[in-house]
Amino acid sequence: MARSDDEWSVTSAGKVTEVPATALVPVALRPPVLQRPEGRTGALIACGLYRALRAVTTPPPTRPLEPTSAVPHWANSGGLRYVLTVRYIVPQAELEFRASRAGGPGGQHVNKASTRIEALWNVAQSPSLDETRRERILERLGGRIDTAGVMHVVAAERRSQLRNRRAAAVRLQALVDGALHQAKARRPTKVPRAVKERRLVAKRRRGEAKKLRGRPREED
Repeated sequence: MARSDDEWSVTSAGKVTEVPATALVPVALRPPVLQRPEGRTGALIACGLYRALRAVTTPPPTRPLEPTSAVPHWANSGGLRYVLTVRYIVPQAELEFRASRAGGPGGQHVNKASTRIEALWNVAQSPSLDETRRERILERLGGRIDTAGVMHVVAAERRSQLRNRRAAAVRLQALVDGALHQAKARRPTKVPRAVKERRLVAKRRRGEAKKLRGRPREED
């Protein structure tokens, strides 16, 4: 029996379970590990927010993972592909969707149907965010967040309201995922002593070879 998008979720234990969307909880500090369920193919749906086109099978970690490390996979939204690493899953219950008529040229459909979807997420009042993630999102996505702390994402590429709704949710999740990315600190490369010595020897030989190319001096 085929399952709908809201009946699949990813747990922090790294398994795909069958639970209602209302029972989902935010991801903890340990990110989930996506695994393909045995005997089933196709896409994995996490919290009904984004569609994973290519699941990555990874064994459970042997040590605790950092909050910013996760398994990357692909998601599709409005013809664009995003790489999501599931650092934090925006709860579907905290999203608000507004429908309006799409602009631009079109026929009777675009003039009568409200297919343009605007996804709103109150970052400032979200109970599922800790203060560190909240400050990082507000700082890095300030251009998409209004003075009240509400994030706005628009999708109007599709002809149906349902597809634009899903595209807006995917786009919002991708933006949040990118804002929470923390680059690793670069460690300076240490050059071994043997490598330094070989470089100096080669430099000295090169200098001696250049000296032999000069014009010979006349002997007195």
